[in-house]
Amino acid sequence: MTQPFRSSLMTVKPEWIDFNGHLNMAYYNVLFDQGVDELYPQIGFGYDYVKSTGCTTYVAEFHVCYLRELHEGNEVYAMFHLVDFDEKRFHSYSELYHKDGWLAATAEGLTLHVDQSGPKVAPMPQTIQDKMAAYKAAQTTPIEPRAHWPQNLADAQGELAQPPAKSRAEMSAFQLWPVPFPDPMSYTALTQIRDIPCPVLNTKLCPPRKRA
Repeated sequence: MTQPFRSSLMTVKPEWIDFNGHLNMAYYNVLFDQGVDELYPQIGFGYDYVKSTGCTTYVAEFHVCYLRELHEGNEVYAMFHLVDFDEKRFHSYSELYHKDGWLAATAEGLTLHVDQSGPKVAPMPQTIQDKMAAYKAAQTTPIEPRAHWPQNLADAQGELAQPPAKSRAEMSAFQLWPVPFPDPMSYTALTQIRDIPCPVLNTKLCPPRKRA
């Protein structure tokens, strides 16, 4: 397995184009997801893992930075970097590139390992933890998610109005990892996440939902 992982080429579909004539923001997430789906079996995750263990992965957070437009027929690939992990979760940073080599988007995520019989967050098998440790150790370039955001935002916007400097500084300063999750981790316990302040939005990450 080479690090960082590079997916095969994926093509922007016509049904993913919105009325602005470019790839709709939602489908950047689809491309990131399809890219990591190619990596998962090499780590030990995927369809066979779900069927044999009853466990899977759920994404708890996923933050995308849209740097350049993509259009119908564009061919792109995703690259996956493992920033850190413990027995129940992993922090990733991904990049979406046009086949010509320019960066279209970046994404930072926090993924949980889930036992679906609960469902509840549960430790990953040691074999998978060992593969993740090997993957992380083999990455030759240190990854600092978000460190490049302000410059890339300015480059990507070109002639468009620049965002306020304060907002860009807040975005670059926001840190996803580590998140002080409660332990033992469960969906009941995860509701405590709403008490974690979010400096980008100046609010809580998960505001309480109104009950019907």
